[in-house]
This record gives sequence, C-alpha cells and structure tokens, in this order.
Amino acid sequence: MGKVVSKLALGTANFGLDYGLNNVSGKVSDHELFSIIEFALQSGVKTFDTAQTYGDSEERLGRCSNLELQIITKIGVGLDKDYHKNAVSTSIETSLKNLNVDRLYAVLLHQPELLLGVNGIEILAELKFLKSQKMIEKIGVSIYSPEILHEIINIFEPDIVQAPFNVFDQRLYVSGYAERLKSMGAEIHIRSAFLQGLLLMKNHELPARFQTRWAAVFERWFAHQKEFGHSALEIALSFCLEQSWADKVVVGVDNVKQLQRLVEIETQSISNIFASFAVEDELLITPSHWNEI
Repeated sequence: MGKVVSKLALGTANFGLDYGLNNVSGKVSDHELFSIIEFALQSGVKTFDTAQTYGDSEERLGRCSNLELQIITKIGVGLDKDYHKNAVSTSIETSLKNLNVDRLYAVLLHQPELLLGVNGIEILAELKFLKSQKMIEKIGVSIYSPEILHEIINIFEPDIVQAPFNVFDQRLYVSGYAERLKSMGAEIHIRSAFLQGLLLMKNHELPARFQTRWAAVFERWFAHQKEFGHSALEIALSFCLEQSWADKVVVGVDNVKQLQRLVEIETQSISNIFASFAVEDELLITPSHWNEI
C-alpha cells in the first residue's frame, strides 16, 4: 500500500514573515523548518502553500526542495499597475527559481479581481499558456469572500479555489458556492481554520475589543468546548477536515510538535452540528477588518 495522503496542506506565511495573531516566536528557524518538512512528508502532508508576498518563504522552501512536495504559490500583487506583456510568465519564472523546481502544482491569483480588470484577459491567457506548457498543473484564485466567485466563474472555471472557512466563517458552504465549485470539478482548499489563532484563544486571552463586541458568540464557543470535552484546536480543525467538499485544509505551524498534533487530530472523529456558530459580521470573520474594531 502507498502512503496515505493527508487532507492537511501546510501554509508557509510564517516561513517568511512574523504571521498570525498568536505568533510569539516569529519566523520559523532553519532547523525547525527542515524538521517540519521532514515530518510533513513522513505523514503524507505533501501540499505546501506559499506566495510571493510571504517574505522569503519561497526561497527558504527552495533550499529544502524535494520532488515529493506539491507546491502552490500565489502571484498577482502589483499586476494591476505594472502589467506588461509576459508579466505573468516573468513572475512564475521568479517563483520557479526561488523554489528550485521546474514546475508548480498550482498558481493562484492573490488578487482575483485582476481578472475583472482591463488586463484580465491577458493575465488569464498567460496562465492558460503556462499550463499548456506544463509549467503549471493547475490555475486558480485565492479569495477572501465568496461573492466574487459569481463574476470569476463567468470568466473561467478555476482548477482550484482557496477560500477562508472555519467554525465562525461558513460563507463558502452557506452561499452554495462549495457545492457549485465541486460540480465544476474544482479543488477547494480552505484556509483560516483557526481564524488566525482567534478561535484557539482562552477567554482571558481574547483582546478586549472581541470580548466586548461579540461576547455572546464567544460564550457559546467556550461553552461548547466544555460541554463536549474537546479543545478548541480539536474542534476547529475537525470541523474543517470533516467537510466532504474540502480537498485540503491549509494550516500553519510554528514547530514540528504543532504539526504532529494536527496530524494526530486528523485521525480522530469529532462530529458535531456547528450551524449555530456561523457569524455573518465581516468585522469578526475577516481579519483584514480587525483594525476597524
């Protein structure tokens, strides 16, 4: 029998940046980075999600390049202002060099709205050409809210869509887009399983602005953990892993022990009904809005 492939994918923002609400250790050290990748491959976690905007994440992954890695990178920042002929190809060539690979599993547009702009046709044509040349296996978009999919899928059918989804933010499923994307044959990769660490905080650790504005939401969340005897980590991750329509759940770790725990949770079964936890307030479920609270 072959090695079981994990549903987990490894996010690499903190390989190149100080990333996350709960991040107190900064960028992952070289030693820890090698340990994480080694354990990931041993555990069937072979999909690595990176981006050109994640500091030197691509370069650091490139120094650990391995034929077993299934690498996804995200591009597009700046293309709205600086697009020129072959700009996408040049960007992809930079990522290939940084990552020390000949081809990528997937390339996602970090700013999918680029496809709706004046250069959208040219950008998409370049991506499709690179796919035809087998430099990229799949092309897709990374979105922040499912609403944009209405316009995106009128332009092309993405091979992969990466979107936020967690106990509080259930928009991708509730909107019907998860089902629609699967009917189109798209892979769905969900991220923000822990809402940048907010879901993992204890009551006394929550910043005051969250406690004040959404007291009832967090009271239900903490009560649920106590009632069922599972940790926030176990519940939040299991909820995402148990979504049958999700192909991958992108998670970030600061060290190999954290990854070991996530892999362990994947073997468990913690089934509950979570519809009552869905929150519509984008100030809470969209981290980019937190500075507005």
